[in-house]
Amino acid sequence: MHPLFPRTVKKKDREVSVRSESGTASQVAGQARPKEAEEKRRRLVLDYILAEIGATRRIYYLREATFGLEQIEQEPVAKPALERIIRDTLARHGTEIYSKMDPMFDKICDIRCGKRLDEPSFDARGRIPPVRAAKVLRLLLERALQTIVQLPKKDAPLKDGKRDLKRLASHCEKLAKEMDRVFKRGVVCHHAMVYFCEGHSPGLEQFYRQAKELKRIAETIRAILAKARSKKQKMDSPHPQVRLALSLIAWFKESTGKMQYAPFKALLDGAYAAKGMDPPPWVDRLEIEMTRDRARRKAFAKSITVQSPFPIPPRSLQNPD
Repeated sequence: MHPLFPRTVKKKDREVSVRSESGTASQVAGQARPKEAEEKRRRLVLDYILAEIGATRRIYYLREATFGLEQIEQEPVAKPALERIIRDTLARHGTEIYSKMDPMFDKICDIRCGKRLDEPSFDARGRIPPVRAAKVLRLLLERALQTIVQLPKKDAPLKDGKRDLKRLASHCEKLAKEMDRVFKRGVVCHHAMVYFCEGHSPGLEQFYRQAKELKRIAETIRAILAKARSKKQKMDSPHPQVRLALSLIAWFKESTGKMQYAPFKALLDGAYAAKGMDPPPWVDRLEIEMTRDRARRKAFAKSITVQSPFPIPPRSLQNPD
């Protein structure tokens, strides 16, 4: 067939060709959509875990650790566990690992020179060079393990205001008793009568009732304390070490697709051994701690969604406009 004179296509053949082309296009589109979803799923951004570790170190004023991965990997099972987590992360995300600029990575690679994320919310995030990705993940896990070991076992008790209310009730009651004692003296009553006879307000009788009002205030404060004895709903574990460990397990789920309980336990054993400490009991029950954390979060979500409206204070206690 001459190229300048193409063969005429019948209507029936044209319909068949159009159907075949549309079917092929839809097939290609159907194949492209899962591929795009897979690429989006394979993207890993380290911002969350970096922010979690950095905020924890700032809150608890942690100093630089005296041990690292070299000491942790001296444990027989720690090094294979670390390699497994890094290998699973690289196999799942490949070269699509991004991070914000962090001083912790400056000695390994310059993230600013890498490919940028094409999303507005991650415009300052660069891709970690593939040849440096394993070292970056090693450094990240090292800092996380150091932070967990350096954290205290328990948080300091929080001031919930109950002590201040008790002191206020005690002061009001003592002041009421002092007013009763002082104004029962005849000389004091005479001075008060002379003062209020000149027309000063609020008046002598109302002034004498201030002692009863102070007693009533003290009783009201104690009633408030009696109603405030209900236990506060907690969303996270009360142990700082457990909180960060569970956050890291959640990050393992995103980075590797698995919780990595057994490898993480091996890393924790090695980290505590490098610090010269015995691992705490919660290391052997990571699954139980995760279950408790989910139950706490579920109860907290229920408490803030299904509850009565907050009571409005009386007009006398409201701030004036």
